[in-house]
Amino acid sequence: MLKFLRPLSFHRYLSVLQVLVVVVVLISCVALTVSTVSTSLKNRLMATGENITRNLAQQSVLALLFSSEENVIGHIEATLSLPEVVFMGVYDLEANPLVTRGESFGDHDGQHMFDAGMTGLNLDEEDHIDFFKPVIVTSQQDKTRQEILGYVSVKLTKVVYFQEIKSLVLKLIAIGVLLVFLSVIVIVVVSRRLTQPLSILSSIMQGAREGEQGARATNEGPKEIQEIAQSFNSMMDSLEEHSEQLAQRVDELELARLENKAGKERLSSILANVAEGIVIVRSDYRIESINHAGCRLLGRESDTLVGVEVEKFFPTLSSILSDLMGSTVRIDNPFAQVEMEGVSGKGSALQLEMAISCLKQGRDDLFIIVFRDIAQRKQYEQELKSARDQALHLSQLKTNFMANMSHEIRTPMNGIVGTLELMGACDIDEEVRDYVTTMKVSSQQMMG
Repeated sequence: MLKFLRPLSFHRYLSVLQVLVVVVVLISCVALTVSTVSTSLKNRLMATGENITRNLAQQSVLALLFSSEENVIGHIEATLSLPEVVFMGVYDLEANPLVTRGESFGDHDGQHMFDAGMTGLNLDEEDHIDFFKPVIVTSQQDKTRQEILGYVSVKLTKVVYFQEIKSLVLKLIAIGVLLVFLSVIVIVVVSRRLTQPLSILSSIMQGAREGEQGARATNEGPKEIQEIAQSFNSMMDSLEEHSEQLAQRVDELELARLENKAGKERLSSILANVAEGIVIVRSDYRIESINHAGCRLLGRESDTLVGVEVEKFFPTLSSILSDLMGSTVRIDNPFAQVEMEGVSGKGSALQLEMAISCLKQGRDDLFIIVFRDIAQRKQYEQELKSARDQALHLSQLKTNFMANMSHEIRTPMNGIVGTLELMGACDIDEEVRDYVTTMKVSSQQMMG
C-alpha cells in the first residue's frame, strides 16, 4: 500500500489517507451499529418467543386437562398471524400432539422435543428458534404442589430478523457512501487549500533543481510553509554564492591546470632536447623514466628501458644509490658526482660521468641521475697528458743540455778571463785596454 502511495503528490497522498481513514471509520461504525442492532433484534426475538411460549402454556392448561383443542385453538390462530411465528403446538406428557398449527418439526424426534419441553429449553437453529415450555398447574388446596400436564412448542423464523438487518445494512451503506462522497469533496478542497503552498514551493524547487536561476519561494500560506520558504530562499542564496565561488575556483584551477600543462610540456621539451641523459630511478633500483638523450646514449627505446633494473646498464650504480639513500644527500645537498663504466644496449662499454640527487617522495626515494658520455673527453685528456709528458721530457732534455754545455764552456772561459786580466795588467795603450775590458765583461756575463 505504501509503495502504491509513494509516487503520488503530497496533496493526493494526504487526500487518499484521509479518505481511507473516513472509510475505515464508517465501516467500523456500520459494523458496530449492525452488531448492536443485530444483538438487540435477536434479544427482542427471544423475548417475543418467550412471551408467546409462556402465554401459550398458560392458555393450554384447560386444553390438556380436558384434552380439548377448542380451549386453545383460537389463541394459536391469533398468534400465528404474527409474521415471525411459523409454528405452535401443544403436547401431552406422552409427547402426543393435542393441537399443532404451522410448519412441522420434521427435524426433531419426539424424545428430543419431550426432553426440551420438560426442561423449557430453547433451540437456536440457523433459520429459526424453537421455544419449549412445560404446562404446569398448581393445586388450589396446596399452592406448593404443582403438576406438569404436558408442554408447548413455538417456532419463530429468523427471516424477518434477517430482513430487518439487511434493510438496516443497506440504509447504513447508503448513508456511508453519501458521507464518504461528501467527505471526499471536503477533504479534496481542504487538502488542496492546505497543500497548494507546498505544491508551489515544490514547483519552485523543481525549477531550481533543473538549473533555473533566481528561483525563490514566496512567503505565503501557513506559518510553517513560510518558514520552509524562508529557509529555501536562504539556502538558494547560499548555494548561488557558493556556486559563484566554485565557478571562480574552477576557472582558477583550469587556468592553473593549463599553466601546469604548459610548464610540463615546456619541461618535457627541455628534457627531450637536453644533451645529457636524464634517468629517474625508483627506490627498488628500477628505471621509472628516461629522456631521449639517455635512450640515445644507451642505444635503446624508452619503452624497453622503463621498469628495467638499473644494474643492467650501470653495473655499480645500485651500491652507490644504496649508500646515498641513507646519507644526508637530499634536496639541501643534492648532488653527488661519480664516474663509472656503463653498458649500452648493444653491449659496448661506456665511459660515463653522473650527477646523482636523491628526492624524497612520501615513503619512497627517487633518484635523479644526469649522465653524459665522457669517452671523447677522456681521450682528449689522455692526449693532453701525453703531450704534457712529452713537453716536460723535452724541457728536461734542454735543461740537461744547457747544464752540460755550461760546464764545458765555463772551463776555457775561465782561462780566457784570466788571460784578459793579465793583459789588462800589462802596459798597453788605451784602445787595446778598452778592447780587453769589453772582452772580459762579455766573458763574465756569458759565464753567468
